Amino acid sequence: MTELTLDFVKEIYNSDLDSRIKWARDMNDVLLLHIEGIGIDNYLERINNYENQFQFEAREKHAISNKFITEELLRPTDNAFNARGGSKKYKFKTSEENKELEFAEILSNVKNGSSLSQYVEEIWFNKFLTDPNGLIFIEESTKEDKEKKAWPAYKSIHSIRAYKQNGIFVDWVIFEPHRIDIDGDKKETKIFWGVDNENFYLFKLSDDGLVLVETIEHSFDKVPAILCSNIVDNKTGWKKSPIDAQVELLNKYLTSNSVLSIAEFFHNYPIPWTYVDECSKCNGTGVGDQREIREGIHTTDCNACNGTGKASTKDVTDTIQLRVPSKEDHKIDPPAGYITLPTDSWELMTDSVDRTWGIIYFSHWGTTVSKDGKNETATGRFLDAQPVNNRLNKYSKSIEQAHTALANFFGQYNFPETFQGAFIQYGRRYLIETPDQIWEKYLNSKKDNAPVTILDLLLFQFIESEFRENEQLFIYETKKAKLEPFVHWDIKLVQGLNVNQDDYNKKLYFSEWIQSKTINEIIKTDLKKLDEELSDFVLKKSSNEMIENENETL
Repeated sequence: MTELTLDFVKEIYNSDLDSRIKWARDMNDVLLLHIEGIGIDNYLERINNYENQFQFEAREKHAISNKFITEELLRPTDNAFNARGGSKKYKFKTSEENKELEFAEILSNVKNGSSLSQYVEEIWFNKFLTDPNGLIFIEESTKEDKEKKAWPAYKSIHSIRAYKQNGIFVDWVIFEPHRIDIDGDKKETKIFWGVDNENFYLFKLSDDGLVLVETIEHSFDKVPAILCSNIVDNKTGWKKSPIDAQVELLNKYLTSNSVLSIAEFFHNYPIPWTYVDECSKCNGTGVGDQREIREGIHTTDCNACNGTGKASTKDVTDTIQLRVPSKEDHKIDPPAGYITLPTDSWELMTDSVDRTWGIIYFSHWGTTVSKDGKNETATGRFLDAQPVNNRLNKYSKSIEQAHTALANFFGQYNFPETFQGAFIQYGRRYLIETPDQIWEKYLNSKKDNAPVTILDLLLFQFIESEFRENEQLFIYETKKAKLEPFVHWDIKLVQGLNVNQDDYNKKLYFSEWIQSKTINEIIKTDLKKLDEELSDFVLKKSSNEMIENENETL
C-alpha cells in the first residue's frame, strides 16, 4: 500500500509505537551522545558500590564527552570528499548543453547559499552518522509562492510516527504532530502531516475522530525523501550508522574516561598531612572556658583552636591532622608529608582507556596509526593503507547513492519533462599514504627496475599527495611530469640509452626551457601547445649550438 487512507492513519495513531521506531530513536540518542556530546548528563550512571552520590555528581559534572574521540576516528572520511577524480553528469532527453549548465546552477544553491555537494558533505553526512533512519526530505514551494523552488530538509527519526522503508526511499510516511491544539474543554487535537507517492496530507486527530484538512499534490513520482543511511541492519532490516560496530566500545570509553578524569580531578593534587598536638588552652576538649561565657561570648568553642581541640595554625580542610603518637605507638618519620595517588593505579586506568581507543580505531579502519619516525606527520600514518582504502570505498558508495538520489529529485522537480537522471561518481584516489611514504616507494621501485607504468603511477600519486592543498601547483607539477621526456631518469642515464635524438635534446634542454616559463603560463596553456613550444625551444637551442661549434672549428 502506498496511498494513505483515513482509516490506516487513524490505526497508526491508535496503535503502540513500532518497536523499530523505538530502536531507531534510541540509536539516534546514543550516536548523538558520542558524536555531538548531546545527552551525556543522562547517560552517566552511578557505579554501584564503587562511588558515593557526591562522587557520582562530580563525575557527571566534570566528565568529558566522546566528541574529540569520534572526531579523530572519523577524520579519515574527509578523504572520501577530497579524493581526486570522479565526475558529475546530468542526462536530458535533448542534448542541449544549456540544460546541464542551468541545472548545475540550480544545484549550486539548494539551501542557504550551499550547493548540493556542500549539503551532502556538511548536513547529510552528519545525519548518516547520527540518525541513519531519519530522512532528508525535499520540500517545495506552494502555488501561492511567487518563486518555484525546492530545498532539502532534515527530518529526525523522533519526528516520524511511522513509515515504510523501501531501500533508501520510503513508500509512505506519517509524522508526529507538529502542533497540538487544546480547546476550552481541554480536548486535545493533534495536527500532523502524512505523505505518500502522490500527495502531502494535513490531518487533525481528536477524540471526535480523524479529519483530513488538506491534500496537496507534490511534484514527484515517489515520496520525495531518502533515508539518511543505506547500510542495512541485519537484525531489524532497517538502517544503521557506519560506526554502529563501535558503539559499545564508545560506551565503555566514555565511562572509563569519565572515571579517569575524576580521579585526576580529585587525586592529582597531593594531600598534606601532619602531626598536631592538643590545644594548650582547652587541653584538647575544644570547649571555651566559663570566663568567656560570663563575658557574653555566645559560644562554647575554644577560641584558640575553634573547637577542634588541636593546636594548628592551618585550615583543617587543607591538611589531614594526626594525633601525636604516644611512646608506645609507632611514629612516622618525618612528622609531616603528602599523600599521592599510586602511580600503578593511574597507569592502569590510562592504559585501559588507551587500549579501548586502539580497539575502536582498529575495529573501524582495520589498521592502526604510527607516530614514530622522523618523517612522520603530526597525525601519524596508517601502518597498512589497504583496509583504509577499502573502508573509504564503502563510504564513497554511500555518499554517491545519497547525492545521486537527491540530485534526481531536484532534476525531476525543475525539469519534469526532459530530465532523465544524474550520474555522480566520487573520486577514489584517497591518498592515504603521506608524500614521504609514496616518494620512498617510488625511489625503491626505480632501484628495482619497476615498469615505467608503475613509476608513472607512483610519481603522479606523489604529486597529488604533496600538492593536494594547492591546486595550481598540482596542475603545474603534473604538466611538467607529462612534458619531460624520460622523467624518471637523469640525463646521464639517458645518454647511455639508444633514444631518439629529438627526445634526447628535449630531455637535455627541459630544465632550461621550464625556467623560461612562468607557473601561470604552464597552468593556462594546454599540453599540446606546451610540447610544441618545447620543441621550438630545443630546435632553436640545437641550431645555435651547431653554429657556435662551426664557428669554433673555423
